[in-house]
Amino acid sequence: MKKTIISLAAIAASCAAYAQDGQFPLDSLKNPSVDYISVSASVGFESAYVFRAEKLANYSIQPEVEVGYTVAGFDLYGGAWANTPLYGTDDGLQEIDFNAGASYTYKSLRLDVGYLYYWYPSNNEAGDLSRDMEVYVGISLDTSAYLDGINLNPSVYYFYNWILEQQVVEASIGYDTPVGSWLMGWEKLTMPANVYFGYATAGRKNGDTGGDDVGCTYWYWGASIDVAYAITEYCTLSAGARYSQAFGNNADDPYYQINPRQNFWYGAKVSFGF
Repeated sequence: MKKTIISLAAIAASCAAYAQDGQFPLDSLKNPSVDYISVSASVGFESAYVFRAEKLANYSIQPEVEVGYTVAGFDLYGGAWANTPLYGTDDGLQEIDFNAGASYTYKSLRLDVGYLYYWYPSNNEAGDLSRDMEVYVGISLDTSAYLDGINLNPSVYYFYNWILEQQVVEASIGYDTPVGSWLMGWEKLTMPANVYFGYATAGRKNGDTGGDDVGCTYWYWGASIDVAYAITEYCTLSAGARYSQAFGNNADDPYYQINPRQNFWYGAKVSFGF
Protein backbone atom coordinates (compact mmCIF):
# COMPACT_ATOMS: atom_id res chain seq x y z
CA MET A 1 0.00 0.00 0.00
CA LYS A 2 1.13 3.54 -0.70
CA LYS A 3 1.22 4.56 2.96
CA THR A 4 3.54 1.66 3.85
CA ILE A 5 5.91 2.41 0.99
CA ILE A 6 6.19 6.07 1.97
CA SER A 7 6.84 5.29 5.63
CA LEU A 8 9.50 2.67 4.88
CA ALA A 9 11.17 4.98 2.38
CA ALA A 10 11.28 7.74 4.98
CA ILE A 11 12.85 5.44 7.58
CA ALA A 12 15.40 4.18 5.07
CA ALA A 13 16.35 7.74 4.11
CA SER A 14 16.76 8.58 7.77
CA CYS A 15 19.04 5.59 8.38
CA ALA A 16 21.13 6.42 5.31
CA ALA A 17 21.54 9.99 6.51
CA TYR A 18 22.60 8.85 9.93
CA ALA A 19 25.22 6.49 8.48
CA GLN A 20 27.07 9.54 7.23
CA ASP A 21 27.69 10.54 10.85
CA GLY A 22 29.25 7.21 11.86
CA GLN A 23 28.20 4.54 14.33
CA PHE A 24 24.74 4.36 15.87
CA PRO A 25 25.15 5.35 19.56
CA LEU A 26 23.39 2.88 21.87
CA ASP A 27 24.19 4.57 25.18
CA SER A 28 20.51 5.13 25.93
CA LEU A 29 19.90 1.37 25.77
CA LYS A 30 23.09 0.16 27.44
CA ASN A 31 22.99 2.82 30.14
CA PRO A 32 19.41 4.12 30.53
CA SER A 33 19.27 7.63 31.96
CA VAL A 34 16.73 10.39 32.50
CA ASP A 35 19.04 12.54 30.40
CA TYR A 36 17.56 10.82 27.34
CA ILE A 37 13.94 11.44 28.39
CA SER A 38 11.82 14.43 27.43
CA VAL A 39 8.41 15.12 28.94
CA SER A 40 5.91 17.82 28.04
CA ALA A 41 2.35 18.55 29.11
CA SER A 42 -0.14 21.34 28.58
CA VAL A 43 -3.71 22.35 29.32
CA GLY A 44 -5.43 24.71 26.93
CA PHE A 45 -8.73 26.51 26.54
CA GLU A 46 -10.08 27.22 23.06
CA SER A 47 -13.23 29.13 22.18
CA ALA A 48 -13.68 26.62 19.32
CA TYR A 49 -12.18 23.31 18.26
CA VAL A 50 -11.23 23.64 14.59
CA PHE A 51 -9.45 20.81 12.78
CA ARG A 52 -8.29 21.27 9.19
CA ALA A 53 -10.65 24.25 8.83
CA GLU A 54 -13.71 22.31 10.06
CA LYS A 55 -15.32 23.52 13.28
CA LEU A 56 -16.07 20.47 15.44
CA ALA A 57 -16.92 22.00 18.84
CA ASN A 58 -17.41 25.26 20.69
CA TYR A 59 -15.70 26.25 23.97
CA SER A 60 -13.33 23.39 24.83
CA ILE A 61 -10.62 22.26 27.23
CA GLN A 62 -7.64 20.57 25.56
CA PRO A 63 -5.10 18.71 27.73
CA GLU A 64 -2.03 17.07 26.20
CA VAL A 65 0.94 14.97 27.37
CA GLU A 66 3.93 13.60 25.45
CA VAL A 67 6.97 11.53 26.44
CA GLY A 68 10.09 11.04 24.35
CA TYR A 69 13.24 8.93 24.56
CA THR A 70 16.36 9.03 22.38
CA VAL A 71 17.53 5.70 20.95
CA ALA A 72 20.36 5.32 18.43
CA GLY A 73 20.03 8.93 17.35
CA PHE A 74 16.26 8.70 16.83
CA ASP A 75 13.80 10.55 19.05
CA LEU A 76 11.00 8.10 19.85
CA TYR A 77 7.83 9.66 21.24
CA GLY A 78 4.28 8.91 22.25
CA GLY A 79 1.46 10.90 23.75
CA ALA A 80 -2.22 11.69 24.09
CA TRP A 81 -4.39 14.73 23.42
CA ALA A 82 -8.05 15.36 24.17
CA ASN A 83 -10.82 17.80 23.34
CA THR A 84 -13.65 18.13 25.86
CA PRO A 85 -16.45 20.62 25.13
CA LEU A 86 -16.90 22.88 28.14
CA TYR A 87 -20.69 22.51 28.17
CA GLY A 88 -20.88 18.80 27.40
CA THR A 89 -21.07 16.78 24.20
CA ASP A 90 -24.21 18.64 23.06
CA ASP A 91 -21.83 21.54 22.36
CA GLY A 92 -19.52 19.60 20.05
CA LEU A 93 -17.24 16.65 19.55
CA GLN A 94 -15.50 14.89 22.42
CA GLU A 95 -12.23 13.46 21.12
CA ILE A 96 -9.18 11.61 22.47
CA ASP A 97 -6.13 11.12 20.25
CA PHE A 98 -3.16 8.82 20.80
CA ASN A 99 0.06 9.15 18.83
CA ALA A 100 3.40 7.40 18.49
CA GLY A 101 6.30 8.14 16.21
CA ALA A 102 10.00 8.65 15.61
CA SER A 103 11.99 11.60 14.34
CA TYR A 104 15.57 12.06 13.24
CA THR A 105 17.54 15.28 12.82
CA TYR A 106 20.41 15.51 10.35
CA LYS A 107 22.09 18.91 10.21
CA SER A 108 19.19 21.32 9.50
CA LEU A 109 16.66 18.71 8.41
CA ARG A 110 14.25 16.78 10.62
CA LEU A 111 12.38 13.71 9.41
CA ASP A 112 9.27 12.55 11.27
CA VAL A 113 7.10 9.43 10.85
CA GLY A 114 4.26 8.26 13.05
CA TYR A 115 0.77 6.95 13.73
CA LEU A 116 -2.39 8.65 15.04
CA TYR A 117 -5.47 7.01 16.56
CA TYR A 118 -8.57 9.22 16.87
CA TRP A 119 -11.30 8.11 19.31
CA TYR A 120 -14.66 9.92 19.55
CA PRO A 121 -16.42 8.74 22.75
CA SER A 122 -19.39 11.08 22.23
CA ASN A 123 -20.22 9.37 18.92
CA ASN A 124 -20.41 5.79 20.23
CA GLU A 125 -24.09 5.84 21.18
CA ALA A 126 -25.14 8.05 18.28
CA GLY A 127 -23.87 5.55 15.73
CA ASP A 128 -21.60 8.12 14.11
CA LEU A 129 -17.95 7.57 13.27
CA SER A 130 -16.39 6.53 16.60
CA ARG A 131 -12.73 6.18 15.58
CA ASP A 132 -10.29 6.56 12.74
CA MET A 133 -6.56 6.22 12.20
CA GLU A 134 -3.78 7.90 10.24
CA VAL A 135 -0.14 7.38 9.43
CA TYR A 136 2.04 10.36 8.58
CA VAL A 137 5.46 11.36 7.34
CA GLY A 138 6.90 14.86 7.39
CA ILE A 139 10.06 16.86 6.92
CA SER A 140 11.02 20.22 8.42
CA LEU A 141 13.96 22.60 8.11
CA ASP A 142 15.76 24.70 10.70
CA THR A 143 16.59 27.90 8.83
CA SER A 144 18.78 29.38 11.58
CA ALA A 145 22.01 28.64 9.73
CA TYR A 146 20.75 30.36 6.60
CA LEU A 147 18.82 33.35 8.01
CA ASP A 148 21.19 34.78 10.62
CA GLY A 149 19.76 32.82 13.54
CA ILE A 150 16.09 33.09 12.52
CA ASN A 151 14.28 29.73 12.46
CA LEU A 152 11.11 29.86 10.36
CA ASN A 153 10.75 26.08 10.71
CA PRO A 154 9.07 25.36 7.34
CA SER A 155 7.57 21.87 7.17
CA VAL A 156 5.55 19.62 4.86
CA TYR A 157 3.50 16.63 6.12
CA TYR A 158 1.55 13.88 4.38
CA PHE A 159 -1.26 12.01 6.21
CA TYR A 160 -3.12 8.90 5.09
CA ASN A 161 -6.34 7.71 6.79
CA TRP A 162 -7.40 4.31 5.48
CA ILE A 163 -10.80 4.29 7.24
CA LEU A 164 -11.88 7.49 5.50
CA GLU A 165 -9.71 6.78 2.43
CA GLN A 166 -8.37 10.25 3.05
CA GLN A 167 -5.13 11.92 2.02
CA VAL A 168 -3.96 15.23 3.45
CA VAL A 169 -0.93 17.33 2.54
CA GLU A 170 -0.18 20.24 4.85
CA ALA A 171 2.65 22.80 4.74
CA SER A 172 3.39 25.29 7.50
CA ILE A 173 5.83 28.00 8.50
CA GLY A 174 6.24 29.72 11.84
CA TYR A 175 8.45 31.97 13.90
CA ASP A 176 8.75 32.63 17.63
CA THR A 177 9.24 36.40 17.45
CA PRO A 178 11.39 37.73 20.35
CA VAL A 179 9.31 40.88 20.84
CA GLY A 180 10.28 41.12 24.51
CA SER A 181 13.99 41.34 23.67
CA TRP A 182 13.34 43.86 20.92
CA LEU A 183 11.19 46.21 22.99
CA MET A 184 12.16 45.88 26.64
CA GLY A 185 15.00 43.40 26.95
CA TRP A 186 12.61 40.72 28.27
CA GLU A 187 13.80 37.45 26.75
CA LYS A 188 10.95 35.59 28.43
CA LEU A 189 8.31 37.40 26.37
CA THR A 190 7.83 36.14 22.80
CA MET A 191 5.15 36.12 20.10
CA PRO A 192 4.83 32.75 18.32
CA ALA A 193 3.14 33.01 14.91
CA ASN A 194 2.24 30.26 12.46
CA VAL A 195 0.69 29.96 9.00
CA TYR A 196 -0.38 26.70 7.36
CA PHE A 197 -1.86 25.54 4.04
CA GLY A 198 -3.46 22.19 3.31
CA TYR A 199 -5.28 19.97 0.82
CA ALA A 200 -7.62 17.18 1.94
CA THR A 201 -9.49 14.58 -0.09
CA ALA A 202 -11.55 11.70 1.33
CA GLY A 203 -13.41 8.94 -0.47
CA ARG A 204 -15.47 7.81 2.55
CA LYS A 205 -16.09 10.75 4.84
CA ASN A 206 -18.62 8.73 6.88
CA GLY A 207 -16.10 5.96 7.51
CA ASP A 208 -17.45 2.62 8.73
CA THR A 209 -20.76 3.95 10.10
CA GLY A 210 -22.79 2.17 7.45
CA GLY A 211 -23.93 5.39 5.81
CA ASP A 212 -23.50 6.32 2.18
CA ASP A 213 -19.92 6.66 1.01
CA VAL A 214 -19.58 10.37 0.28
CA GLY A 215 -16.47 12.15 -0.81
CA CYS A 216 -14.99 15.41 0.40
CA THR A 217 -12.27 17.46 -1.28
CA TYR A 218 -11.15 20.94 -0.29
CA TRP A 219 -8.24 23.33 0.25
CA TYR A 220 -7.72 25.18 3.50
CA TRP A 221 -5.40 27.59 5.23
CA GLY A 222 -5.06 29.08 8.68
CA ALA A 223 -2.94 31.27 10.92
CA SER A 224 -2.36 31.86 14.61
CA ILE A 225 -0.53 34.41 16.72
CA ASP A 226 0.08 34.23 20.47
CA VAL A 227 1.77 36.16 23.20
CA ALA A 228 3.86 33.80 25.35
CA TYR A 229 5.63 34.37 28.64
CA ALA A 230 8.11 31.88 30.14
CA ILE A 231 7.37 31.94 33.87
CA THR A 232 10.24 29.52 34.49
CA GLU A 233 12.51 27.39 32.35
CA TYR A 234 9.87 24.67 32.52
CA CYS A 235 6.56 26.58 32.42
CA THR A 236 5.10 28.94 29.80
CA LEU A 237 1.80 30.81 29.58
CA SER A 238 0.40 31.82 26.19
CA ALA A 239 -2.76 33.27 24.66
CA GLY A 240 -3.79 34.44 21.23
CA ALA A 241 -6.07 34.40 18.20
CA ARG A 242 -6.59 31.91 15.37
CA TYR A 243 -8.21 31.98 11.93
CA SER A 244 -8.95 29.38 9.26
CA GLN A 245 -10.71 29.25 5.92
CA ALA A 246 -11.68 26.40 3.60
CA PHE A 247 -12.09 26.52 -0.19
CA GLY A 248 -13.78 24.21 -2.65
CA ASN A 249 -17.27 22.95 -3.27
CA ASN A 250 -18.19 19.28 -3.04
CA ALA A 251 -21.75 18.35 -3.94
CA ASP A 252 -21.19 14.80 -2.63
CA ASP A 253 -20.97 16.10 0.93
CA PRO A 254 -23.91 18.41 1.73
CA TYR A 255 -23.20 18.16 5.48
CA TYR A 256 -19.83 19.78 5.01
CA GLN A 257 -21.43 22.63 3.08
CA ILE A 258 -23.41 23.85 6.12
CA ASN A 259 -20.34 24.01 8.35
CA PRO A 260 -18.71 27.46 8.65
CA ARG A 261 -16.26 28.02 5.81
CA GLN A 262 -14.43 30.63 7.89
CA ASN A 263 -13.52 30.38 11.56
CA PHE A 264 -12.14 32.94 13.95
CA TRP A 265 -11.46 31.93 17.54
CA TYR A 266 -9.10 32.47 20.46
CA GLY A 267 -7.35 30.39 23.07
CA ALA A 268 -4.95 30.25 26.00
CA LYS A 269 -2.61 27.56 27.31
CA VAL A 270 -0.22 26.70 30.12
CA SER A 271 2.66 24.43 29.05
CA PHE A 272 5.20 22.41 31.03
CA GLY A 273 8.24 20.55 29.77
CA PHE A 274 11.81 19.44 30.31
